Amino acid sequence: MNDTITADKPREFTIERDKPLEQPKSGKSNGQKKSSTIPRPLVQANRAFLDVTILAAFFIHPAILILPFLTGVSALAFRWHPVIKIGQRFLKKSPDEYRREDKADQRFNQWIATILIGLSLGAFSLGYQTLGYIFGGMVIAAASVALMGFCVGCYIRFKYMEWTYQN
Repeated sequence: MNDTITADKPREFTIERDKPLEQPKSGKSNGQKKSSTIPRPLVQANRAFLDVTILAAFFIHPAILILPFLTGVSALAFRWHPVIKIGQRFLKKSPDEYRREDKADQRFNQWIATILIGLSLGAFSLGYQTLGYIFGGMVIAAASVALMGFCVGCYIRFKYMEWTYQN
């Protein structure tokens, strides 16, 4: 969900959905800001990646969880996301022509997913299979629902930001 929260009046919020990026008038300049959005197909690719790898870990071997965990750590620690980087090569149009997702929302979601995958990986390695399935299942559920159109993490972040503004 590409939600930009703005406070028009105290305790009132408006949401601007899928606001297009403003195109630079001339070519890229060194002082140009990085985009604060990500093309939706890349976000969906990451969600599908999470679903597929976690399901593979459940049905083949829990060690497969290392792959989405390290991908998440890379995205959070170094701001380099392998799935997004690989996915960019397969975009058929210019990235600016796709619907956009907010980077801050995606980073928040990545934190939640990486922590839950890490807990799942830890639980499996300590022999707590049920707990490993629960933590991994939470990520699968959230990623699957997000693929269908409702971003649970985005909603949680929105409610948190609304709450912090009101307090």
